[in-house]
Amino acid sequence: MDRQFKTLRRRYALTIAFAAIFVCLMNDLRAQDGKWQLLAFGGQEVELVVVDPQDDNIIYAGLWRETDTTAIYKSYDGGMTWQPLPVRNRRVTSIAIDPINTRNLYAGFFSDGALKSEDGGSTWFEIPVPPGFGFTYFSIDPFRSNIVYCNLDPVEEVRTLKSTDHGLSWKNISPAQTSGDQATPVAIHPRNSDILYTKANQLNKSTDQGQTWQLIGQPFQSINFILLNPFCPDTVYVFGGSKLYVSFDGAQTWHAPVLLPHKIWQASVSSKNKNMIYAAGWVAKGGAGGVLRTLDGGSNWENFSLGLPTASVWSISTSRDSDILYAASDSGLFRYHVSSAVMNNKLQTPRHFILFQNHPNPFGHGSSLQGKLRTVITYQLTNENVLPVSLRIFDINGQEVRVLYMGLQRIGNHVIDWDGKDRFGYEVSGGVYIYRLHVGQQSASKKMLLL
Repeated sequence: MDRQFKTLRRRYALTIAFAAIFVCLMNDLRAQDGKWQLLAFGGQEVELVVVDPQDDNIIYAGLWRETDTTAIYKSYDGGMTWQPLPVRNRRVTSIAIDPINTRNLYAGFFSDGALKSEDGGSTWFEIPVPPGFGFTYFSIDPFRSNIVYCNLDPVEEVRTLKSTDHGLSWKNISPAQTSGDQATPVAIHPRNSDILYTKANQLNKSTDQGQTWQLIGQPFQSINFILLNPFCPDTVYVFGGSKLYVSFDGAQTWHAPVLLPHKIWQASVSSKNKNMIYAAGWVAKGGAGGVLRTLDGGSNWENFSLGLPTASVWSISTSRDSDILYAASDSGLFRYHVSSAVMNNKLQTPRHFILFQNHPNPFGHGSSLQGKLRTVITYQLTNENVLPVSLRIFDINGQEVRVLYMGLQRIGNHVIDWDGKDRFGYEVSGGVYIYRLHVGQQSASKKMLLL
C-alpha cells in the first residue's frame, strides 16, 4: 500500500511539473506575440516581402544584392525554411504576384530591367521594360490579370507603362508630367480596376485604365506611397515625406495632413480591420524603429517596432487568413504575431461565398457517380462583383495535389468535379484530402475522404 502511495505521489508530482513547464512555454509564446522576431536573413538588407494572395504559407523575399549571390528567395512553410530562386546579383525593388494565377510573378530591379516567371519562380525570362535610372514597380489588375502596370523612375518621357498581354509588350501611358523623383507603384481601385492613381511629379488619377489622367490639385510635400483601403476603396492615403494626406471621396477633397515621426516608404491595411494600418519607413541613425501602426484609420499613429533593431524597414506585408505580419529591413526579415487581444477588435467582413460539403463523401470506386470515380464540390458566390476564384486540392500534409479551377467568376452557383487524380493525371492514394476555395481575399476549406 505504501509503495502504491509513493508511486501515485511521484506521478502527481510529474504531472504538476509538466503542467508548469507547459504554462511557462505558453506564457513565453504569448510574450513573443508582443514583439517582432527575426525570421531569416539576419544582418542582410531585405528590400521587400510579399505573401501569396491565395496561400499564406508561400512568401517571397527580395534582397538588395550587388554581388553574385541570390536575390530572391521563396518559402513554402510560412518562413520556416527558404529556397533560393535563380535570380542573382540584382537589387530587387518589386515582386508582384498574379492574383488569379499565382504562378505568374513579375520582378523589378534597380536600374536593371525586369523579369517574369510563369512557374512560381523556378525559371525566369527578361521582359521588355526599360532599365530606367532607379526603381521599377509592378501592379496587376485584380480582375483582369493580363493587364499589368509598371512604374519606373523617369526615363526621358517614360514613367508609367501598361501591358495587356501579361507583360510581353508594353505601351507608354505616362501622364503629361513625367518629371519628379523616385517612382511609386500604381495604386489600383480594389473594386473598380478602371480607376488608377499614380505619381508623376504630383498625384494623378485615371478612370479609364490610364488612357487619360487628371492632375490632382492638392500640393503634396512629396509622394512616397499611395494606398487604397480595400474595405473603403474611395479612401486614399498619400504618404509624402513625414506627412500623411487622406481623402475619403476618391481624391476630390483632402483632410489636413497628419504629421508622422519619419518618412514612410510602404503601407498595408490589415486584412481583418479597416482601421488598422501598418506603415514601413526610413529611420535616421539613432532614431526609433521603422514600423508605425494606426488603429483609427490614420488619425493617430504609434511606434510598432518592439523587437526590431534600429534599422529602416522598406516593406511590410500582412497575411490574408492569419494574424502574421512580415517586415523587410536593413537588418533582415522579421515576423510579428498579432495578439488575440488586438484581433478580437477586428471588424468582421461578410463572406463573398458559401462553400458546401462535397458529395458523395466519403467517395471511391464503390461510391462512383455515373460509373466514374468522382465527387462534386459546390459553392455559391454572393458578391455582385466579378472576383478572382481558385479551387485547389491539398493532401493532409498541406501539399498541393491539383488546381481544379483558377479564373474569374460571377455571382451564382458553381459546380466542379474531382476525379481523384493529381495534376499529372495519376490517381491519388486513399486518405483525407482538403479542398480550399479562395474568392478575392477570402478563403474557406473543408475535408473529404477518398476510400
